[in-house]
Amino acid sequence: MKRSGMRALMALAGTCMLVSGQLAARDFPEPLELSDPWLAIARSTRTGVSSPTDTRPPLLLAPTACGDFAFHHYTFLDGPHDSFSMRTRVGGVPVAFGPVALGLYWSSFLLVGPIQPTDDAASIAEWWMNSVQFEYGLIAAVRLPQPFRSIALEYGRTSQHPLRSGYSEISSDVIGAGVWLETLRVGGWYDDAGVRPPGRTTIDLGLRASWIDLYDFWESELLRPRTRVRIVAPVEVVVDLVEIGGAKVQAMLTGEPRLLILRTVEVQPGTDLDPLVQMEIDAELGLRIRGRARWEVAVELYSTQDAEQRRTEPSPLTTLGIVARIGN
Repeated sequence: MKRSGMRALMALAGTCMLVSGQLAARDFPEPLELSDPWLAIARSTRTGVSSPTDTRPPLLLAPTACGDFAFHHYTFLDGPHDSFSMRTRVGGVPVAFGPVALGLYWSSFLLVGPIQPTDDAASIAEWWMNSVQFEYGLIAAVRLPQPFRSIALEYGRTSQHPLRSGYSEISSDVIGAGVWLETLRVGGWYDDAGVRPPGRTTIDLGLRASWIDLYDFWESELLRPRTRVRIVAPVEVVVDLVEIGGAKVQAMLTGEPRLLILRTVEVQPGTDLDPLVQMEIDAELGLRIRGRARWEVAVELYSTQDAEQRRTEPSPLTTLGIVARIGN
């Protein structure tokens, strides 16, 4: 590993230590490849690097796409809010030209909980959909000299639509920027035949910051979102396990600690938002299979001090779920 890469890794690791802690807010995390289009291109089975000397054509059209489905259950904390949630997400890179790559994503979430005593059951299972949420965004990333990979600029929107009384209607604009290190490799480079040695480990690190607001352009009568600033330090570690029939099996661990700075209480009248600095975490542990396509199955943990789901009170949320993801 080059010294410049090691120094950058140590600097980002120090930042991660400052950011990681306890947890909070509504806009759900995205996989690393949807946050950095150049990472998506690098790990694509169609365009990914097969040796350190690979080059790519200057124009790539639709080089990558991915999608996932997740089911989460309210496992650890008992409460009156979400009991489980279901997520679908699609995204990819429609075009890359020279040093610039353009990414986009779209997600939908069904947030479901038990009925209240005053409600009529929607089915014999006595579950009721609390709200539906949508998230979508556009990301432009520019390649940087090593030890960095890229710098990314993002505009996204989040909207939550309640289907029961007492639940928040949320709309927010997200403007963010992030910087990403070039993938760090431990355990040797490719051999002369272009084969990865067993046990080879790759590490991806980044640092993202976002300003979250509801702009006057929309002429909305909704309250501004509780979160003002979000700082994220994502990290992913991937270890090569074995190759079977030309497909590589890898273990992966992803963590995304997020520091949130909330608006003052005056922005949300009647709501106690103390403390105004909170944390949340999203983490995945699973397997990745890279063949003609890329398949992932993982266990995902999401925990937050306030999912912003209730209008007049914080709604803490800790869920454990299963994620299935496919990409090219």
